[in-house]
Amino acid sequence: MKVILFLLTLLLSCQTVHARQIAVHVHSEHESHNQQTFPVNGTILTLDGRQVRFGELSLMQPLGWAVSPSGYFIAFIDSRDGFGLRTADSNAREIAFNPLEFFRPDDQTLEIYSFDDGRTVVRDNVANFSFFSADGSLLYSVSNSSGSAQGERESRLASDKAGTSVVLYNPVILKPDGTGSRAAIAGDDQNLHFFFESVDEEIKIAEVSENGSFITVITTGGSGDRVHLFDRFGNELYTRVSEDALTGASLTGDGRYLTLYTSGRVQVYQTVTGELLGSASSRTTLIKAIYSPEDELIVALGGTVRGRSIAAPVLTAVHLGQRQIRREDIRQSLSLLSAPDISIKRTAESTFVVSGLNKKLEAVITF
Repeated sequence: MKVILFLLTLLLSCQTVHARQIAVHVHSEHESHNQQTFPVNGTILTLDGRQVRFGELSLMQPLGWAVSPSGYFIAFIDSRDGFGLRTADSNAREIAFNPLEFFRPDDQTLEIYSFDDGRTVVRDNVANFSFFSADGSLLYSVSNSSGSAQGERESRLASDKAGTSVVLYNPVILKPDGTGSRAAIAGDDQNLHFFFESVDEEIKIAEVSENGSFITVITTGGSGDRVHLFDRFGNELYTRVSEDALTGASLTGDGRYLTLYTSGRVQVYQTVTGELLGSASSRTTLIKAIYSPEDELIVALGGTVRGRSIAAPVLTAVHLGQRQIRREDIRQSLSLLSAPDISIKRTAESTFVVSGLNKKLEAVITF
């Protein structure tokens, strides 16, 4: 009997220690959020079919919409009360309206991008980008068409939150003998400055770092996936070929550490030397992963994305110094607006906040 009690006590003790290895807490105000409700800068974004609610503002069947990265503004194309571009703040106050006289409501390539300073970009006609000021006036338009006779996929835009570094790219350009791609920096001179072009690689992902200093481009082609790192002027700083299909990459603010992740593996490289600092396998598909050099920690969110829902979410931490790994199932109903919106940020020693989900999470990690 004493042996049984001893084993039971040991088991409970081990479970308690394990629970403290990664302690995940949900923001108290987000506990009741369903998978269609997202916290955005002190207000709530709710998706209900084709209706979008942003605080007290209700959008009925908008032709396109976008929330600025920090949630300061929502921009949308109104299809009901006059065809035009409207911008409102997080208090539901309309701050700008511009009739879209030269746009077509039936254009299936309409897309909106919103910056934290209130500026908005509208893509139409596959590759045309129109930049609007915070007060809704048209600043300029630029075409990113490759001119390929075989055609191309819709051009895309990547930028930092404030829109100080803006990249326009053609993810797939059809050619007589295959596919290629290219990327350009939209300069202050209202011209495009091309810094990447390939005749046999397609661009899977292009991202600008949060501080606008670096551009990461992930490509795929006959020789596998490749990651290219550029500075904000388009100078290539680093490149690496991956044996596996890459699903994402993240960069530290100083550009010194690059985290690459596939569906089931994460790796961290030092960009100056090219040294592999560490890697780990994952039991679940990785959605987002970052490296914190201060803590020598890889922190990754995994799970199966089905639409907006994340099934069986897991938080994984890897201590590169101690060569140890911790995993914690997140017993919450989680969803996302889009994978690029998810961020994992360090707030204190071994403490991280995961945002961009329907619930903000805080993770305290101990080894």
